[in-house]
Amino acid sequence: MTQTRTKQPADTPPPPAGGARALVHIGLNKTGSTSIQAWLARNRDKLRDHGVVHDTLDDVPAPFLAHIEGFPAIALTRLNIRVSATAVRRAAGIDTMQDQKKRVADFTTRAEASIAAAGNALYVISSECIAAWLAQPARIRALDSWLHERFTQVDYVLYLRDQTEWLPSAYTQMIKMGGSTRLDDFIELRGEYDYNQLVKRWVNIVGPKGLNVRLLERDFLTNGDLISDFAALIGVDAADFDNPGRMNEGLSGRAVFALRRAHALYKALGQDNNEALNARTRSLILRLLNDPAGKLRLSASQAARVSQINADSNERLRARLFGDRPSLFSGTPKVPQSGTRPTNNSPISLSIT
Repeated sequence: MTQTRTKQPADTPPPPAGGARALVHIGLNKTGSTSIQAWLARNRDKLRDHGVVHDTLDDVPAPFLAHIEGFPAIALTRLNIRVSATAVRRAAGIDTMQDQKKRVADFTTRAEASIAAAGNALYVISSECIAAWLAQPARIRALDSWLHERFTQVDYVLYLRDQTEWLPSAYTQMIKMGGSTRLDDFIELRGEYDYNQLVKRWVNIVGPKGLNVRLLERDFLTNGDLISDFAALIGVDAADFDNPGRMNEGLSGRAVFALRRAHALYKALGQDNNEALNARTRSLILRLLNDPAGKLRLSASQAARVSQINADSNERLRARLFGDRPSLFSGTPKVPQSGTRPTNNSPISLSIT
């Protein structure tokens, strides 16, 4: 059972009549969020027929904020905090705080119209930027308050991925964005991802029944599959809907290594901000060297290091929420995203990127 939490601040209008509900998928990044969003977008009309509404809020002339950036940007703007993601600011035409307020005001108008049109349907929001940008209690509270001003019930879902799988995926994304850090150095910089503290921060604001924590483990997910699991959370059967397949695939180890070396060279030559040069290099390397079957994986010693770094916090979270599991993550087998369950004899790759 989910817990209904109602708030009605004195300076805001009452929430819509009729019991409007929201399910907010907050990430994490590199846990299949792009696949969930692609599935929601592809099946938007059919989901409406099942009483579920998802709106990408991107059907306006650029520049604008869409749903992935818009909802967390609302929270930041309420606190007078600038969006720090350079790519988002550039795409949305945000140079100043006044620009951000204008973009957020426009997004809020579109979001409120979409919410009103949804009526009593379950309104689904999916944004990995929520967990990434709202890492402090005040930011979480700002978003939660905004949502409760518009919905009578708000529930959150968070997917967690074994850090030994999450880290090479996050490293690949960093390299794609122009980084040149060595993997061993990245492990020391980013190898610790304290899921226990992350969950505690959210639970302290939304309550223990307001956050549904899901593990990207085959023995945990509905039908052993990410899309099937998310579909079940919103009350539908994934088998009745189209599946777009895997999205935002990772890179091969060879491609990652070549890109890192190229980015390091450009940095040494003072060309690391040459976007055209970097784009041409990425295109060439991906065409020549990228092999989806050879995705970047940690070595045994690197995986052991990442597991060691996160062992205590993972065990605390296991004990708090998953006492029936011998460990938070099983390590193998890995979780598929395809919407079809592999046979016991089929190999399972690191597919969630």
